Amino acid sequence: MKELAFHILDLVSNSLDAGAEHVKISLILEKNTYILTVSDDGKGMDPETLRMALEPGFSTKGTEGQGLSLVKELAEKTGGSFSVRSKAGEGTEITALFKKDSPFMIPAGKLGDALAPLLPEKAEIVISVKSEKGSTEISTAELMKDGSPDEVMAARKLINKNTDIFGGSVL
Repeated sequence: MKELAFHILDLVSNSLDAGAEHVKISLILEKNTYILTVSDDGKGMDPETLRMALEPGFSTKGTEGQGLSLVKELAEKTGGSFSVRSKAGEGTEITALFKKDSPFMIPAGKLGDALAPLLPEKAEIVISVKSEKGSTEISTAELMKDGSPDEVMAARKLINKNTDIFGGSVL
């Protein structure tokens, strides 16, 4: 994947596939570091599943999975770090730190565009963004009432606008 927004989409999709009713995406810029956290209240993973989930190609869905391993690889390539906490029956929290000035850092992309296919889902997705320029929090539960195409378009635009405080090419 060539944009961070699509990695985030993959992580959120995993949360929804695990039965999450609430997913929180947190994006923080601290000096030269981007911190991404995706947490959910889905079914979580036992220690063995968690260990396997970090291997390229692993999936519980019968398809080839890449999400966790690709985000881990990208974070580490930039000189950052990656961690996952998960407990069966309680949910999962993924934290990735990316070094902004690394030659391996990829463009951010537009988070609203990436998440658009998931916006009509029944689960609430909360997006929290914070930097020295300001902070904002957006909840899909507040934006989406009936999941109509007009609502999805308006929500997508609002998410794009409010997650662009990091400025353009990289979150």
